[in-house]
Amino acid sequence: MSTDPNANALSEDLHIFALDNKELGLIEKYGSVLADRATMFSEKIYEYLARQSDMAKIIESFDQTKIEQVISCHYRSMVTSDLNESLRKELYQIGQLHSNVGLPIRWVVATFGMLAVDLEKGVNELSLSDEIERGILKNAVSKRIQNNVFWQLEGYGDAERQEGEIQRSFYMLLADANRLFTTALTQSDQTVFQQLCALIVKHLHMRCAWIGTVSSQDSWVEFQAIDGALVELIKDLKINADPEIREGQGPIGRALSTMRPCLVECPRDDDSLRGWGNLMKHYGLTGGIASIPIHLPNGIKAVIGLHQEMDDPFPSGLLEVMESLASDVSFFFERRHDLNAIERLRSYQRALSMIQLSLLEEPESERLFDSVVDCLIRETDAHTCYIMMPDGQKCALRTIAAASLLETDCELAWNTVASLYESDIPHGHYVASRVFRAGQAMTLENPVEDAYLHQIWDENPILKKSKNVGAWPIFEDGDVDPVAILVIASTEVDYFSKELCILLDQIVKNVQIGKRHLKTMQEIRRISLTDSLTGLPNRVAFKEATCASIALASVSKLRVAVGILDLDGFKECNDTLGHQAGDRLLKDVAQRLQSVMPSDNALCRLGGDEFGFQIQLDHERQLDVIGSHILEAVSSMNHRIGQVTGSLGWAVYPHDGLTYATLLANADQALYAAKEGGRNQACLYRGRVANEASRRQRVRHRFEEALRSGAIHYFLQPQYSGVSNRIEGAEMLVRWFDEGAWLSPGEFMPEVERNSHLIRMLGCHAVREAVRIRSLLDAHGQSIKVSLNIGANHFLHPEFLQDMKGSLEDCCAKGLVLEITESTALADLDRASQIILGLKEMGFAVSLDDFGTGYSSLSHAAYLPVDELKLDRKFIQRFRSDPNVFSVAGSMIMLSRLSGRHLIAEGIEEEIDLRLWASMGGQRVQGYILSPPIQENVFFEKLRDKTWGQLTFPKAYPVEDLALLGYAFLESEGFQRFIAEHAHSSFCPLSEWYLARESTYRHLSSFQSSRTIYRGAMETLPHLLTQPMAQWIEDVEPLRASVQQLCEEIGRMVQS
Repeated sequence: MSTDPNANALSEDLHIFALDNKELGLIEKYGSVLADRATMFSEKIYEYLARQSDMAKIIESFDQTKIEQVISCHYRSMVTSDLNESLRKELYQIGQLHSNVGLPIRWVVATFGMLAVDLEKGVNELSLSDEIERGILKNAVSKRIQNNVFWQLEGYGDAERQEGEIQRSFYMLLADANRLFTTALTQSDQTVFQQLCALIVKHLHMRCAWIGTVSSQDSWVEFQAIDGALVELIKDLKINADPEIREGQGPIGRALSTMRPCLVECPRDDDSLRGWGNLMKHYGLTGGIASIPIHLPNGIKAVIGLHQEMDDPFPSGLLEVMESLASDVSFFFERRHDLNAIERLRSYQRALSMIQLSLLEEPESERLFDSVVDCLIRETDAHTCYIMMPDGQKCALRTIAAASLLETDCELAWNTVASLYESDIPHGHYVASRVFRAGQAMTLENPVEDAYLHQIWDENPILKKSKNVGAWPIFEDGDVDPVAILVIASTEVDYFSKELCILLDQIVKNVQIGKRHLKTMQEIRRISLTDSLTGLPNRVAFKEATCASIALASVSKLRVAVGILDLDGFKECNDTLGHQAGDRLLKDVAQRLQSVMPSDNALCRLGGDEFGFQIQLDHERQLDVIGSHILEAVSSMNHRIGQVTGSLGWAVYPHDGLTYATLLANADQALYAAKEGGRNQACLYRGRVANEASRRQRVRHRFEEALRSGAIHYFLQPQYSGVSNRIEGAEMLVRWFDEGAWLSPGEFMPEVERNSHLIRMLGCHAVREAVRIRSLLDAHGQSIKVSLNIGANHFLHPEFLQDMKGSLEDCCAKGLVLEITESTALADLDRASQIILGLKEMGFAVSLDDFGTGYSSLSHAAYLPVDELKLDRKFIQRFRSDPNVFSVAGSMIMLSRLSGRHLIAEGIEEEIDLRLWASMGGQRVQGYILSPPIQENVFFEKLRDKTWGQLTFPKAYPVEDLALLGYAFLESEGFQRFIAEHAHSSFCPLSEWYLARESTYRHLSSFQSSRTIYRGAMETLPHLLTQPMAQWIEDVEPLRASVQQLCEEIGRMVQS
């Protein structure tokens, strides 16, 4: 019957279809005659429908005879049955059936239309004398057809609505299940299953839903979750996946044995399930049962069971939607299994790291093994871990370290004894026993199914709960048999993946390293605390020794001195002679220091060219003697690079600090003071040194406020051009006016440059000041470029270009030159080039400052897109002492000319330096020879009064004569070193010059005499070299004087 009250009301109100007595009489009289047409009609209508493509697909799944019988029966009932509730129910059910099989409603209506046509034809063929009577009969038949159509469509419509509700419930189930799966990755299996059962009962209106998994041991179904009205009944139900026993013969057993869904509306009516149906009746489960198998990871089988009331059939399409749900469940657990596997690998990686850290603690053998099993249990999801070693007789393996999630299982692991003999059954077939004999790792899936291990379940219950057991042999060098076996047991199936086994191999290898080096741990420790180059204790050993001395001194009231020695000029040694020479020097210094120190523990190499000292003192006066011995040991060395000196800084416990870190930091401050004070001396962290350290700290705290308050000023130093014979530029040099006095850059810039925030502020301030000074120069009608320095930490800062752009404040950068140091540019050539190009786009010119501090800089200068090069003042100062420096300077001049860049020599202070620089071809200078840095107002006064003096630039010598020029300006000691260096060489630059320029200068008497003196000097030189250099410096003085005289004569030729 229809569930729609409106539909029922319509049916009851169909009075227009009601037959009167006359019509009823005619139907009763002729109905049986018309019914005889039913068979022929059913055959014809079937043939017609079978030819229709959409209908053929529907009716081909049914028996033709049965379809024709249904059509025939319906035809007869149309003209013979009473219009009562029974017929209505029958037609209602037929309409539902048509909907359920997917028959389109248009074909339902069309079939009634064809039936009406055939009945009308039948009425027309009746032998009726009265046509009025024929018309009444036709009308009666038409009413019957229309009434039947309505009743059947009533069932069809209700079925469609019910199907829609079912489909909606299916959709809601799948949607809610998928929402559950997205949030349940960290929940337990039971929790996920329970929520899933609740969703099934809620959306599908099941009497009960449950999920179970199949035990790998005995095939019994273990209930994981139950929901619904039958919880108390289901939980005691016994179900098996074995179809050979009664508990496995029902729908559940069928589904698990075939892994295909099974649905039985009434088990007691299925003869093949009669025994199982009685079992269900015993449990009070008499309704329909549906079971849907699930494939879970690691080969685990699971099943969803659904129970329904006896008279409440399962909705159509149930199995399809449940299969889809089962597929989603499988995908969820596979995904979670993969995530768990990844997390497991991570946990074992953590365990490996922890074990590696424990190895660094140098544990004894037993403690090492305890640490391994503890780490594995603490960091991973392993259930039980233990390590076994062969006994003294090598008859059995006994546990020497064990850990487990459960204390009882840990105790069982400790009590495990495995025989080493294969013939000893079953105790010789533990996994550890097999691995010991095979000498290689082994994993065993489901050890409970192993024929040998099955026999020892009772004495070792760990095996019962273990789904996987793995064992790894641990070897030592030279041993054929393992010295130990690592055993890991897990309650998870498919536990030991390939990747996990690789990680466990690494763990075992680390353990083997720990075992292998157990007897040499002290040597490893000694090596780890020793500097590999010098053999001295390293920084770590120094800290340990110093902390121990401080602890002792705190009790004994002794003093502890901490010292740092730094070699003077070590970087230059590395740069000029190479790292091998530097390493040789460090070794020699270490040996000399060891000779003056009472104990190796008092001396170490901190790193680089720094050596550390820690000495226990009775009084601080001892430091004067000890410091003198240390400095003398270094300075008295006769090394191939010449004299070596060192600077030394001291800090004393407890006056200068109570901790190692404080003492080392203060000793470093004292070292800094020794360096600043002229090197080759020792300083104690007291008085001036401590005050200087305090001053540097004060700079860090007060410099920012000084910038804001206008206390930071710029002195200006002019740059002179020998080409235009005028001042072409001015460099801004920062000064700090503090407490009534000017502070030089050396007093605050080191600290400012170390602070990225302060150096950025200073750089931006400098640009703004440069714009202001340029404006003043323009106002005075002076075309002078303004140079300013940029700190390294600012230049390489990501926001540097933005800082520059913002500091210009929309002004043009033309006439401004940014100076960057060579070391800054060399830090990252490509990045430096990009920054320089960005600066040039703004209008800045760029100068490479301190150029020449490294010989490799020639290639760097060619690479960088700078406009100007500034030769480092230290480089200039070495012109007349080192011919190598002179030759590089000549190359720089050539490079600047060829590349179209200006080259400025900084630090020109004396007339001889200017004369040499100009003779080489240098054209631009900056230095005290013209003016020291002066205040801005003084600079502008000199510009206004034109009181700057002009510098005299002699003409440059020919390029071919630069070799002679360099040696002519050498000081005595430099000239002597030059002669000594080329004594045994087949090539001498001076000799080559004589040979190359003979045709040009042989007419000069000074040329002939100088060459004669040179040849005589070369003949006596082997004898001179056998004497100390100080004794024969006067012997080469005539040669130096002749070279100078020849150079002066050539100079006069050049000037004329």
